Amino acid sequence: MNFEPRNILVIDFGQLGDVVLSLPALGAIRHKFPRARVTVAVGRAAGAIVELAGVADEVLAVDRVGLRDGPKILSIFRIGQFAREVRRRKFDFVIDLHSLSETNLLGYLSGAAQRLYARRPGRSLDYLSNFRPSAPVEDRARHAIDRYLDVLAPLDVREVSRVPRLPVREEDNRAVLEMLKKTRDGSDAPLVGMFPGAGHPSRCWPLERFSELAQSLARNDGRCTSRRRQAHPSSS
Repeated sequence: MNFEPRNILVIDFGQLGDVVLSLPALGAIRHKFPRARVTVAVGRAAGAIVELAGVADEVLAVDRVGLRDGPKILSIFRIGQFAREVRRRKFDFVIDLHSLSETNLLGYLSGAAQRLYARRPGRSLDYLSNFRPSAPVEDRARHAIDRYLDVLAPLDVREVSRVPRLPVREEDNRAVLEMLKKTRDGSDAPLVGMFPGAGHPSRCWPLERFSELAQSLARNDGRCTSRRRQAHPSSS
């Protein structure tokens, strides 16, 4: 394929877990175009993930929820501001891995000559993508990692590792080991981590459920599980 972009914008506005699963695709873009400058636009919570992965020259971390929610006039104003910033950077190629109507529009407003978008029925604006051949229509039966890699099929990307990898810095290793040393206090019991509050508020598990689960795990008596089975007797 005789296509050599020099300034690439990758739009990756999925949730935190989605961005982790997109890392193989981001790495494939970095490997495919080693001479290009690659900028990845992500939600603020996922910015550090992309930076750690080393798949971008620059990360544009934005309040992806703030761009969509709240008063419409304010959202339009924020989107306009971000679109002006993107256009100022003069990208020549835009890849939208997650594809929402507003991110497709952002790619179009960037002024990039070539735009390759994920094709998601009911979510994307396929007519704003002009790269040929276009990406295949999203197959929801495939794993999310493969769906992100499918977007890159027109770029002839092959033999890509499907395993998301995050290099760990030595100082991070030391900090975690010190934290575990204090937490475990010589015990060899299993250690369980919880992350309450992650994701969009509409998708968050209630804090009282986290509390109930933590107490059940500490007791190790299975009462939390039994209660859930009573509430849903058909589950197994």
